[in-house]
Formats: sequence, structure tokens, C-alpha cells
Amino acid sequence: EGGGSIMVKNLSLSLKVEIKKERVKKNGVELYRPVFHLTTLDVGLEKLKIVFTETGADWLLNSVLKGFRRQTSEIVEAILKEQITQQVHSLLENANGFVDANPDLLLVALGITLRDLGESIVSV
Repeated sequence: EGGGSIMVKNLSLSLKVEIKKERVKKNGVELYRPVFHLTTLDVGLEKLKIVFTETGADWLLNSVLKGFRRQTSEIVEAILKEQITQQVHSLLENANGFVDANPDLLLVALGITLRDLGESIVSV
């Protein structure tokens, strides 16, 4: 038994979402539709500190963790990036579903046309 705390200092999140046009076939007709694409996602954290308390061996656990602070930070950073990426993709999938049903609404709100968008090319 015992407890612990995690302190994260200066978590940074940088992402870039672009709107592209995507070619789709509906009812045998080839159409273009606007879609959101995540092009960049960077997650960083300056410092991560984990402290165990009242475990009976917290002095040992804390000294071991201190020696592995950099590696622990890298692992937590990678897990955060993976989770945030999944959440952003889910959000964009939902947004693309809305845009697919109402493409003109997005285009008018942004003051652009489909011709203004670059084409999204997917390699298989």
C-alpha cells in the first residue's frame, strides 16, 4: 500500500490540421469532398517527476526512479503522444462525418471552394 504523485512540467502540444479534397465514389459517380487531415503532432514535456510515499520501500523506489527519470519521461511522452493522436484522429473522423453531410457549410464558413484545396492522395 501507499501512494504516489506525478508532476509534469511544461507539457507542449503542437498539431497541424489541413483541409484537403478527397475523391470518393457515390452511386457510381466520382465526387470531391473536403476532409480534415492531421499532418503534424508533436508532444513534449520538459520534466516529469514521480514520487512514491508510504509504501514501506518508497525510499528505494524513489531513488530507482530518480536514476531513470529521463527514460521514464520518454516513455510517458510516447504514451501521451499515442493517446492524443488517437483522440485527435477520432475527433477528425467525427468532424469529417459532419463535413461529409454538410460540405458547403464548411466551405462557406472558411470562404473557400473545393478548387482552393489541394487533393489528398492516399498511397496503398
